[in-house]
Amino acid sequence: MYNTPPPNLMHGIQLVQAGRKADALPYLRHAARYDRLTADGWLWLAAATANLDEYRRCVAEALSLDPRHPTALRMRGDLQRHDRLAQGVAAVTAPGPAPAVGPVPVYAPAPDSSAPPRPSRLRRLLRAMVVLLIVGGLGAGVIGLAASGVIQDTVKDWFTSDQTRTLAFTVGGADDSADSYRFRVEMPDSWQAADTGDPAWRATVDTLNGKFPAPEGTVSVWDQVDEPFEQAARDPTYGAVLPNVRLVETDADTLDRDGMVAALTLQEILPLPDAPASQAAGICERLRTLEEQLTANGSLASVPDNEVIESALVTRADLDDCVFTIHRRYTNQQPYQVVFALSPERAPDATRSVTLMVPVDGSLYAVWLLTFADSAYDDYSSAIARIINTLVYVEEP
Repeated sequence: MYNTPPPNLMHGIQLVQAGRKADALPYLRHAARYDRLTADGWLWLAAATANLDEYRRCVAEALSLDPRHPTALRMRGDLQRHDRLAQGVAAVTAPGPAPAVGPVPVYAPAPDSSAPPRPSRLRRLLRAMVVLLIVGGLGAGVIGLAASGVIQDTVKDWFTSDQTRTLAFTVGGADDSADSYRFRVEMPDSWQAADTGDPAWRATVDTLNGKFPAPEGTVSVWDQVDEPFEQAARDPTYGAVLPNVRLVETDADTLDRDGMVAALTLQEILPLPDAPASQAAGICERLRTLEEQLTANGSLASVPDNEVIESALVTRADLDDCVFTIHRRYTNQQPYQVVFALSPERAPDATRSVTLMVPVDGSLYAVWLLTFADSAYDDYSSAIARIINTLVYVEEP
C-alpha cells in the first residue's frame, strides 16, 4: 500500500543518492528511531552507515519485516561470507553498504494515467480576458467594464497573488541550554510556518485536513509537514536540524492545482569553509569557496532525471551579504519520490527545488530547501526571487 516516506527518511535517501552518506546518517537514524520504517527504510540506513554493527542491525530489521526481500537476503549473505572469512579463512574488510540506487521501493504503485486533469485557476482565465480586451483595442468596452469595476477587481486579484508578508520565527530554544536560531523572510501571504506550537497553524491544519484528507491507510500529509519549532535542535556533529521545520503553502486552490504541498524547509546549519589565505575572510568569499568545493566534488553536475538548472552566488543589499543558490529540476518521478504529495494519484511527475545557503552569525550557514511542482514554477518565480533576497538570520531581540 502506498504511503509517503517520512520527511527525514526521504531527505536521507536523497543525500545517499547524491553520494553524501555521512550527511544522510542523522536523518536516517532519526527516522529509524521515531518513524515506523519499512524494510526498504532500514536498507537505506544500511546503505549510508560505515559501522558494521549498525549494518547488521539494519539488515536484520529489514528481514524481520520482509523475510524474502531480495536485497536484504543478498546483504545477509555478504555478512555471512564476511564472518566465515573473519574466522580464519582469509583476512577481508567488512562488506560495503548496499548500492546507492537502493532497493525497489514498496511505497508506490504504478502511476495512474487515468487520473483526471487538475483544474486551472479562475484567475488565469480572468487575466487572459483582460489581456484580450486591452490588446483588441475595445476602448468602449474596456471603459464600460472599468466603470463597472470588473477590471479593477480582476487586476486587484491578479496582484493579490504576489502580495507578501514577513514571517519571523525562532527555531530551537526549548530550554535554556539549547541553541536557538531566528530567521525572517518575505513569503506569499498564503504561506504559514508549520509550527505545531502556533494556534493559528493548528486552526489552518484543521481546515486543510477537511479539504485534503489522507487516503485510507496512509499518513496525512499535514502530519508530515508540521513540527514543533522550539523542539528542533542542531546536531553538533553533522549540523542536521532535527526535526526539520518548514514554511508551507496553504492556499486550497494552489494545493488542488499542484497535487503537493510546496514547502521551504530548514535542513542543516553547517560551518562555513575558510576562504583561501589570499582572499579576505568575508561571508561572500567563504560562500564562493563553498561553491568551488561543490563544483569540484560534482554536486553541481546534472545527472539523469536531476537537472541543475542554475547555481549562483547572489549578492544582496550589503556587499558582504551573499546567499548561494542551486536550482534543480527532477523528472520521471514516481509518487513515492514526491515529498508532501496530497495523494499518489495527485503527485506530479516532475518537481523543482531551490537550495538556499544563507549565512548565520558569520561562521555558519543554514541550508534551506524550497520544493514545489514543476508546473508551478511560473507562479512561484517572483516569490523565489523575493525569498532569495529576504531570507536572513537575525539576532534574537
